[in-house]
Amino acid sequence: MGSNPVSIWYGIREGIAGFRRAKAASAITIFTVTFALLLVGLCGIVAANLSQLVSGLRARVEIEVFLASDLTDQEVQKLEESIRALDGVEAVEFVSKERAALEFRQTFGEDVLAILDQNPFPASFRVRPAARLRTSEGAERIAEAIRRMPGVDEVLYRGDLLRLLDRYARLALGLGLTVGGVLVIGAILLVHNTLRLVMMARAEVIEIMRLVGATRRFIRRPFVVHGVFEGLLGGVLGALCLALLVRLARIEIPNLVEVDPRWYYATALGGALLGWMGSRLAVRRYLR
Repeated sequence: MGSNPVSIWYGIREGIAGFRRAKAASAITIFTVTFALLLVGLCGIVAANLSQLVSGLRARVEIEVFLASDLTDQEVQKLEESIRALDGVEAVEFVSKERAALEFRQTFGEDVLAILDQNPFPASFRVRPAARLRTSEGAERIAEAIRRMPGVDEVLYRGDLLRLLDRYARLALGLGLTVGGVLVIGAILLVHNTLRLVMMARAEVIEIMRLVGATRRFIRRPFVVHGVFEGLLGGVLGALCLALLVRLARIEIPNLVEVDPRWYYATALGGALLGWMGSRLAVRRYLR
């Protein structure tokens, strides 16, 4: 009784027949897996969209480097080269006094030169950190290196915003992993308990199969098939519910929720994986 087509077909047939032997337990398990994977999928989608939002906000963070007013053009150029040479600096943009005044007028609608006798804005550099350093620690490291350079009057950046992004990104990741982990473990244990009930109901048949020389693989195959089908059905239902919720969310908030279609396939396959893990655990403990 090995892995010949007859034994494989027997395992599939008996695995599906197990649903009739534990209708209520199987139904509860399927819907629990559905609910668990739906919540895990939602957590994943929220985390992915939050990560995209955070990345977009980080990309806008720039370090403003205000220059001393007495620098010559050659000194400004040399300072720019020194900043570009720093590790973690992606781009450096020079903003002249005239451009700063023009941007002020475009933003606030007031011509500062019409109010004051001279241009009060200093020349500056806008420094954009590389993606790997768009954190509070990374930006501060670059800012501190620039502060020590001669000719630099002041260095400013939105450190408070970066610290806030760092804090909430870590909080969201930790919460998502905790909730997802608890739900996944719960789904595995439910599949495990359902299979234990089915195996206890088939205890006499299993004992007879052992006496006639059936292998452990032959005995456990129907129960593993049962668990995989339970998980797969729960995963498919979870993916369908997830797709429906995403569609409803897009109606209410267009273009806000971005979902990779692979999420749905991963949800369905994730259910089958949970079923396989739960069934293997149940069979191993029962046939020990």
